[in-house]
Amino acid sequence: MKKAVNYIVLVNLLFIVLNVAELIYAGYFRDEYNVTGEYTVLNSVLWILLALALISFTESCICILKRRGEEKKIFFTVVGVGLTTVLLFVNIFYVNYAYGQIRRYRPETVVSDDSAGNSADSGSAKADGEKKNVILDISSYFEFAYRCRTVEELKEHASAVLMGTVMEEQPWVDNDATIGTDYTVQVDKCYLGGLDADSTITISNLGGYVPAKEYFDKQDDPKAEPYRKEMEENPDNAYVRFLCDGAWLPEVGKKYIWFVEVLQEQGKTIYTPVNVYEGIYEIKNNSVERFAPASMEIMPDGTAGIPENIMTFSRMEQEIDK
Repeated sequence: MKKAVNYIVLVNLLFIVLNVAELIYAGYFRDEYNVTGEYTVLNSVLWILLALALISFTESCICILKRRGEEKKIFFTVVGVGLTTVLLFVNIFYVNYAYGQIRRYRPETVVSDDSAGNSADSGSAKADGEKKNVILDISSYFEFAYRCRTVEELKEHASAVLMGTVMEEQPWVDNDATIGTDYTVQVDKCYLGGLDADSTITISNLGGYVPAKEYFDKQDDPKAEPYRKEMEENPDNAYVRFLCDGAWLPEVGKKYIWFVEVLQEQGKTIYTPVNVYEGIYEIKNNSVERFAPASMEIMPDGTAGIPENIMTFSRMEQEIDK
């Protein structure tokens, strides 16, 4: 009986070690990615759970150290282990949720890359590896007329589907102070739409970084005045970032599968991704993955479902060819 009790205490201690590991895991992603204040709440919850687990373990040890009857030892030890087990699984759930949300963001500051052909004036890279100073981070939550949860649904709304590499990027801000980026994309392979391989097209999308001065020249909202003053302190390195639903931005040098709509405007052909970010899959080795907010997991009828946000590259090509 004594060996069994000691064994249970060791298992309890193992759970606490795993709790600590999960906290370190979460802390890594906190430092690596840009997150909102939601992470602060999450981190606090995890530390509270860890504290409760430690209390549970201490109580179990005290029960064994004190000369109580075997039945009481087992009762309190099992209760302690049970509580710690519950806390562990709650901990893992929260950290995995945090990872799922946090990994969809890019860093708050971006190191420049002159080889990409960008410049500080364009709102992208800065010389000598200087980091962008983002003084205003704008986020929005879109209500799309429809959701494309599957590749089949993306194909229904896309005029062309291609695999392409981002060669250059040119951020812009229009007269309504809306920020977007024009991506020069080299067509590596065209699945649908008749585009020539090795040709280049421009894909325009919402979201990006622009110099703060360009943004505030178009923004007359009085609420922006504090940021305007902050910009004046260092106008050469002050940027405004706009992310649609928190979606990551395509990067120069990377390959993506693009589901795009083709529009004709004033005699010019304009390509735009289907639903801003739903029609962009980043190619990562042998898999593809797109940004997907939690709202995409809700079916039109209100039930939960699993959207096609990540899959192997070969499966993606099979789905496109269907």
